[in-house]
Amino acid sequence: MIVDFRKSTVPPPPPSVMDSPITSVESFRFLGTTITQDLKWEPTISSLIKKAQQRMYFLRQLRKAKLPAQMLVQFYTAIIESILTSSVTVWFAGATVRDKQRLQRIVRSAEEVIGRSLPSLQDLKRKKRRERKDSRCETSSISLGSSGTVAPLSWVCVRISGVMYRRPLQSAVKSIVKVTASRAYGKVLEEGSSAGVSVAYQFRVPLPSSAPCRTLHSTSQLLHVKQTHQHTEEEVGAFTKLIEAMGFTGPLKYNKWKIKIAALRMYTCCVERINYDDFFEKCALPDTLNSWFLVAQLHVWMCLVRMRQEGREGKYMCRYVVHSMWEDVEQRSKIMGIDASQRKEATKAMTETFYAAIFGYDEGILSDDSVLAAALWRNLFNCQCEDPQQLELMVEYVRKQMQFIDALDGGDLLLTGEVKWRPLVEENAQSILKVTTPTYNDTGL
Repeated sequence: MIVDFRKSTVPPPPPSVMDSPITSVESFRFLGTTITQDLKWEPTISSLIKKAQQRMYFLRQLRKAKLPAQMLVQFYTAIIESILTSSVTVWFAGATVRDKQRLQRIVRSAEEVIGRSLPSLQDLKRKKRRERKDSRCETSSISLGSSGTVAPLSWVCVRISGVMYRRPLQSAVKSIVKVTASRAYGKVLEEGSSAGVSVAYQFRVPLPSSAPCRTLHSTSQLLHVKQTHQHTEEEVGAFTKLIEAMGFTGPLKYNKWKIKIAALRMYTCCVERINYDDFFEKCALPDTLNSWFLVAQLHVWMCLVRMRQEGREGKYMCRYVVHSMWEDVEQRSKIMGIDASQRKEATKAMTETFYAAIFGYDEGILSDDSVLAAALWRNLFNCQCEDPQQLELMVEYVRKQMQFIDALDGGDLLLTGEVKWRPLVEENAQSILKVTTPTYNDTGL
């Protein structure tokens, strides 16, 4: 054992993997939780308190509108309490007494506004720990990936920018549907309809249906939206409409944390399971950051098209896929040493290009191949493609790729985010291989 009594110690050299040093950081954020090097949770708790105080304004506004106390409790439980208990089983034991008192003051302020007693932070932490314990008893282990490697339920491997990070899987917020289902509404439903209708009201899910299928075509007939399969919008209650009108996300069919992790996996599939050299070679694109972004945004758009078919859950996942894309673009531009001002201008230009490309690609996928080719010529090739075979290759690639991912099950995509891409060049592009079922269990992994 070596004891160093020097006042100022020299930091040890950073570890290296394959002759590449790993940069040491003081802190990082993972799923909304700030993890510092000394495991102090004050930054995380301060962030939670700030978010909760901002939501307290809406609670007071609802009180001024003279909403019943039951509705106020539902709003507090769904919006404010979910923030205060975010990863509470991780940081509560290491929180200081002062931080716990700051959190408890939020609870007391909510009690004064609502006029009812609310569960304390200690009780909420015990409840979350009990729920996590029950979930572990149901499934003691999970399978990660197709290799069959078994890991404990409390851990999950997330692949970010080519590096595997092993992080504890936070106890996710349970379904808010049970919270928002008011007893008063339940009595009215029981009086006016059967028990089956009441259950369907509280746990309404879109009915399963056959997946749409697109094939390569070169006809001038437009494919209208009415000719494609459309998922009916899920009907939500008045309380969900109220909180979503305020800018919050209402209760979803799947856990929000699982959807966020699946969105990160889906974006990772868009940038790491693609052979960019094939695109640069076959399409004569320059090997630059902008060309990488144009190819990546094409695959991100295809994922967005598929997930928008999954109702409110799919739209929620789309937001985090796009968020992950901009975070990745920011990190890559920093690594390349681009100046901050130039990086800001480039990000602004990429944002405009991205949303313009989405509009053009949406029009092209619902139209014939000539419209899709025009969208690819404008957005992917920057109006500089002179070889029609390159456009034909990309139109074929988009059509077969959309047909392939349309056959994937929506529930599997929401829980896993795993997308496998077909190669750019195939001998028989018309043949659609059987889609392999993603490996996941009831926990969404």
